[in-house]
Amino acid sequence: MIGLGAFRILSLLDEMYWVALGVRIFAVNLAVGVALMSIWDAIQWYRTHDTARMKVQLPKGIKLLIHIVIRGNLSSGRIMIAAAYGLRWQRLSQFTQNHLALMKLLLALVLLGLAAFISMGK
Repeated sequence: MIGLGAFRILSLLDEMYWVALGVRIFAVNLAVGVALMSIWDAIQWYRTHDTARMKVQLPKGIKLLIHIVIRGNLSSGRIMIAAAYGLRWQRLSQFTQNHLALMKLLLALVLLGLAAFISMGK
């Protein structure tokens, strides 16, 4: 439903050229800005392996909430399922740590592609 609403809004904006152009310019600048911050993050991670300096990351409050949910599910009575998923999460966490710079560069590439796609619109 949200997608349909967003599509309707965008189709209405299409009728208002200057508003649509402003939204398009904003979206391109936002995508390029986040892509550049992601490239910065990749360089910083490659040099220092310190996630505290990263610009593109979840806010601390959301991170804490995620940790609380994970800990709550692990401490509940679902030990067998949690252990099975825990092994997968451990591998995923290790893979993420080992390839964080590459993932940040891929994110930047996707965002730059998105910016190019948006800027090629009408």
